[in-house]
Amino acid sequence: MRKTVIYIIVIGTIIAMVGCSKSPETVESVAPVIEKSQVATTTSSGDGSGSLLLKQDYKLAIFAGETLEGISYGPEVLKEQTLTMMNVWTTTCPYCIEEMPMLEELSSELISEGVQIIGVIGDGKYSASAAQKIIDSTGVTYLNLVPTGTSEKIIFEIAYAVPTTLFVDQNGRVIGEPILGVRSKDEYTALAREALKAL
Repeated sequence: MRKTVIYIIVIGTIIAMVGCSKSPETVESVAPVIEKSQVATTTSSGDGSGSLLLKQDYKLAIFAGETLEGISYGPEVLKEQTLTMMNVWTTTCPYCIEEMPMLEELSSELISEGVQIIGVIGDGKYSASAAQKIIDSTGVTYLNLVPTGTSEKIIFEIAYAVPTTLFVDQNGRVIGEPILGVRSKDEYTALAREALKAL
């Protein structure tokens, strides 16, 4: 148990040190999460933003987390909308916090298209009070969860820097590669709509 706690603390420290990338160029250095052999469908946006790949049977099918108040959620939370945009952030990442009011606006605008946003608090287990203050100060109302169980390890494997954003379908399949760094509202909107087309 002690080794596990130390491991998580070390990973959290690495996230804080490596993360907070605001440069779109950094995305190119993100390693693929799933091998190409698992790709089911390829679509191209045609606008220069690249392709989105629909990937099969990814482990987020068992996603689980809980709110800062201790309310538990399982993979059924992904079925509440057609597409889930997961934004992984930490309390030590200024760029993460900076984009949260914009994500709140985006959440209200995309819900009618079947897209929900879920914040995933990477250091929420150890910084719950700080996380709550950030949520309150940014006016965020979309669901924010601290990953639990196996999901915690999976999230750390995917989001080795923050902010990292994922598009996930109702079955927990990740669409495209992780998006490392901050994007504009228009870019996120375009990516969400392209992900919807891939379903």
